[in-house]
Amino acid sequence: MLRVMIAHQENSIRLALRMYLQAYPCVSVVCEVSRAGELLRDASLCQPELILMSWDLPDFEKFSVTGHWHKTSGSPSLNQVKGVIISALHKLPSEPTIIVTGNLQEDLFPVLYAGADDYLYQGEMPAKLAALMDAIQPPDVS
Repeated sequence: MLRVMIAHQENSIRLALRMYLQAYPCVSVVCEVSRAGELLRDASLCQPELILMSWDLPDFEKFSVTGHWHKTSGSPSLNQVKGVIISALHKLPSEPTIIVTGNLQEDLFPVLYAGADDYLYQGEMPAKLAALMDAIQPPDVS
């Protein structure tokens, strides 16, 4: 069973994703969050193997990255902070695959540079998400 976390700021999108994923018997949605502040905490508790995460999740700007980074580079950009969070998620014991969703095609390179495994542009999301889920769906052995 593939353990999935949905991280999106809009309740209707989380609901639609959950309903869509329920069509796959090998998938279990183990947690949902609506803010970046919940992301690391809840991911460490539910240990998902796949994280579907919005690039526009609120609260990323509230994360404080201190120490060496501030001394050498000044304050990090929002994309750098997102990269630190994605890197931390990859280090969870469940070693999740991180798929980021977004509204802008221009976000593809910042998302991949930040360390995400793939980017789903919301304009193409249904078809690409279906292909992704079909790729992880085990073959029917009837």
